Amino acid sequence: MSIDQEQFYEIFFEESREHVDELEKLVLGIDLDAPDREAIQAIFRAAHSLKGESAALDFTEITSFTHVLETFLDRVRAGDTRLDATGVDLVMRSVDLVRAMVDAREAGAPLPEAASGALQAQIRALLDQTGDVPQAVPGAEGAPEQFPADVAADRTAGGRGAPGERPVDLEHSIRVPVDKIDGLMNLVGELVITQGMLAELREKPHLAGETLLMRGLDELEHHTRDLQDRVMRIRMFPVRLVFERFPRLVHDLCRSLQKKVRLELSGESTELDKSVIEKLGDPLIHLVRNAIDHGIETPDARAAAGKPRTATLRVGAWQEQGRVIIEVLDDGQGLNAEKILAKAVEEGLAEPGARLTDEQIHALIFLPGFSTAASVSAISGRGVGMDVVRSNIESMHGTLSVRSTPGQGAVFRIDLPLTLAILDGQMVHVGDERYVVPLMSIIESIQVRTAELHRLVSGCNVYPLRGEYIPVIDLARLFGVTPAEGHRVTVLVVVVEHERERVGIVVDDLGVQQQVVSKSVEENYQPVDGVGGATICGDGSVALILDVPDLIRMAGVQQARAEIRSLDPAGGEIDPRPHAREG
Repeated sequence: MSIDQEQFYEIFFEESREHVDELEKLVLGIDLDAPDREAIQAIFRAAHSLKGESAALDFTEITSFTHVLETFLDRVRAGDTRLDATGVDLVMRSVDLVRAMVDAREAGAPLPEAASGALQAQIRALLDQTGDVPQAVPGAEGAPEQFPADVAADRTAGGRGAPGERPVDLEHSIRVPVDKIDGLMNLVGELVITQGMLAELREKPHLAGETLLMRGLDELEHHTRDLQDRVMRIRMFPVRLVFERFPRLVHDLCRSLQKKVRLELSGESTELDKSVIEKLGDPLIHLVRNAIDHGIETPDARAAAGKPRTATLRVGAWQEQGRVIIEVLDDGQGLNAEKILAKAVEEGLAEPGARLTDEQIHALIFLPGFSTAASVSAISGRGVGMDVVRSNIESMHGTLSVRSTPGQGAVFRIDLPLTLAILDGQMVHVGDERYVVPLMSIIESIQVRTAELHRLVSGCNVYPLRGEYIPVIDLARLFGVTPAEGHRVTVLVVVVEHERERVGIVVDDLGVQQQVVSKSVEENYQPVDGVGGATICGDGSVALILDVPDLIRMAGVQQARAEIRSLDPAGGEIDPRPHAREG
């Protein structure tokens, strides 16, 4: 009886990637001066499992290569070969190659045979020194062709990118603990009971007393919220899925830049929604690369400054008030405020002679095109990094901030919501339209006399709030909505904050505060400036969710802020004309 082996392919691809990731993690954790015997055993077992599982499915090219790798690791396990930096490099390149082979097999793409043959030859040459060269695996193809090695060319096979930079793949399947499934089943049972009770009241209205009806509706609300919470928990993944790529990334960068860095990870079990995890990888990878390339000095420079030759890079995550905080901290040279400001002036990103605080200067590194690198390298220097990092974080309704002490290091802090699917919002009314302002952005709501609003030459209105002029956005004018009234003596202003920039949003009225389910406007319609999503209200109407950073950009708030700084309010240079609301 023949067995259709293809039914096992998907399981093989998934488990092989787990073995490869485990192999990479274990090798990077080895102390070459005092290797742990249990760790060496675990490394050998991972390679042996890859070999056995690939052989069972007749993936002979994977079997042949892992047989050679297994022989080398067996020599290490027996103590006949010492695992040094050269050996670690070979194993890391082998990890990349096996990963590329698995990806190619899954995609039906050509296999990286040249790289496989060259790398096998290098491992065999190393084994020649110990007198133990592995024979071909029975049933495997003949000896592979001999080609010069290129890890740069083949490590991207299968579309996964360089080591440490492959995307988090959560698209195909997720593993859910049985207790979570059981909890959902129990809750569905409760919902069925409640639905049955409400259906009976519909069929027998004479039994539908107000108390019984309210009890049924209360139970339905309770079960619905519980169901929402449990489903959200199923979508939660540990940030470990992103963090586990950093050891390899740091290892390769240190080798390339001739630097020594000790990576410390914490909070790997902190959970985020699947949608956030998938978008978090690229920004964090860039921050890690940036810290090693720009922030951390060479060993000699650190020694000259009285620091340990090995730098410390910490990446940590934790939950704080219903949100997730991630910090990337290094003990390098920190940000050079004078150098940053000088470069910004040179690039026309800041005015000559500008007097900026350190915080304002640090914010310049997030401007598009800004880079202090003296030359362009494969790692940095093109000025397309930090602004993209900030944009990606903002697209997740998060914030990115930095603090630095010269000579001691820098800390980049990311503040993210647990999920992008549900957010706490404040409903606001503008004419006949309703909008949702993310609650995390709101500072306060105030009544403002229109006579106290002043218009700048740029056309933006400002309001003096506790000694500081803040720009004011008229939401009705911005979106072309007819307001409730053409002119008022007072208007309602919702003060919001983004990256320490406070602005006011003029609305007609405040609604309720509530959790809303965010739906993508771009996927269901097209991108809309100033709008980050949409939600369905209880009456079936649609309310747009405001994108505060984008609103600030649309309203020209940055230009208004620069104009405010250039004026002397006490000297009367701000145009005193009152703001007249236009329909």
